[in-house]
Amino acid sequence: CRLKKYTHGIVASDINPDKQFHDEIYRYAREVDYSILKTDLPVLQEMKLWANAKDLGLKGDGVTDDTEALKNAVEKYQTIYFPQGEYILTDTITLKEDTSFVGMNPVSTRLVLKENAEKFTGFGKVKPFIKTSTGKNILFGLGVYTGGRNPRACGVFWCANSLVVMVIWSKAQATLKCHTTEEEQETLTLRKYGTINIQVC
Repeated sequence: CRLKKYTHGIVASDINPDKQFHDEIYRYAREVDYSILKTDLPVLQEMKLWANAKDLGLKGDGVTDDTEALKNAVEKYQTIYFPQGEYILTDTITLKEDTSFVGMNPVSTRLVLKENAEKFTGFGKVKPFIKTSTGKNILFGLGVYTGGRNPRACGVFWCANSLVVMVIWSKAQATLKCHTTEEEQETLTLRKYGTINIQVC
């Protein structure tokens, strides 16, 4: 892409007497062939290949435990689409090398760890709520909530070579970053809010 002229801001013009002030940006720019540009961002599957979470047995009704249904879905499908809903979970969801979770939006599509979930209470090492692989994973358009009474919960244990996009966390969470491996984690319990929202391997 070559620019003959680049002006950012307001321009006073004698050429256009009927429009003395105008914004002139990227004038005469050639079209860019974006297909030749390199990117580190993973590409989602075609939409026709996505699996709808509610067609796979998840309820998303804010009451039903969707843990086993989601674990089974992860084993069978690469890209899982979550319609609006509150998906209650009680155990770690471990993603495969190419798993992608896509939500409607992070406010109305939420993965929620049930309060006082047995596997996340008590003392001991941090336990991931969502654990990525070391491959290419995508989390998009989802809210991840670990509640206020799951003291060992980490919202996302991120090990993948890709980015987490448009995921929001419960406000009642602290942030912890930069543990190297799960085995090297220190024993941590955050008493004030009870949860840790993200760790990066």
